[in-house]
Amino acid sequence: MKIGLKNKRKTKMWLINVLVLIFLVESSWADCYPWKPDTQVIGKVAFEIITPDDSLKDVAKRHQIGFEALKSANPGLERLPMASNYVLLIPKQFVLPRLKPGINVNLAERRLYLIDEEHDKVCTYPVSIGRVGWETPQGDFSVVEKLYKPPWILPKSIRQFEAKRGVTLPQVVPPGKENPLGEYALRLSSPTYLIHVNFVPDKVGLRSTSGCISLFSDHMEELYHMVSKGTPVHIFHQPVKVGKLNGQSYLESHQPMSESVEDYENEGQDRANLLIKEFASISPSMKSNLNGVKPYLLSTVGIPQVIKEFF
Repeated sequence: MKIGLKNKRKTKMWLINVLVLIFLVESSWADCYPWKPDTQVIGKVAFEIITPDDSLKDVAKRHQIGFEALKSANPGLERLPMASNYVLLIPKQFVLPRLKPGINVNLAERRLYLIDEEHDKVCTYPVSIGRVGWETPQGDFSVVEKLYKPPWILPKSIRQFEAKRGVTLPQVVPPGKENPLGEYALRLSSPTYLIHVNFVPDKVGLRSTSGCISLFSDHMEELYHMVSKGTPVHIFHQPVKVGKLNGQSYLESHQPMSESVEDYENEGQDRANLLIKEFASISPSMKSNLNGVKPYLLSTVGIPQVIKEFF
């Protein structure tokens, strides 16, 4: 009896270890979905029962989503409660913004979308973008160079900025562990800007770079191998997205970037006005139902919400 129980426990632990391994392997892949020109919503919202040993950053890393996106999807939760069983919402469903063939980066949601027309799929990754004062440029660009184990040639602006803080930086950092670009990078047609690895995983999904776009290491490796020289790159700011799936209408909203705010004394109202204006521009037929949609629009939780009754 004791031997049998012991074997059962070993078998159970083996199965748990296998499931965890499968989960970790799968979670390192991009979220890729079938795509057609009329695809508007992809993925599914997921849930996870977490333990007191977890942290929000642990969960974000495990699911390879942005830390800020996880916090927004679970409003009011700055840290995990001490309860032994707590259900956390994992934002893995997305209303697609206005996309073009190639790489699309929506700065408002800190997310990259790759339209692969050859294989009829769309893949999406969380990204870090330029911090305030070092904004990632908006516009249409292209990949002009694919770089493997690139040296980091520090722009003069970064070296001058750090010098004012008493930090002397070299002009070039060779490939290796000290190089923040990682092993894979894509140079854009605006030559001082790259898409590359973020060597601090906790910062993926934040405004934390000097203008470049950065990803988790394995995500960057995947993206590198899926694109070619000449791939178009579209960078834009779309805080409100509306789409339909299986007869239901969805709205997804994000906080507008601070650069879009003009009246800082009334910042909250200014952001609300920006969201309403954006919504009206992409859904002009919805103006008459704005009051009904407004609570969903202003929640900015970053997850698709069903608003079928207002369409």
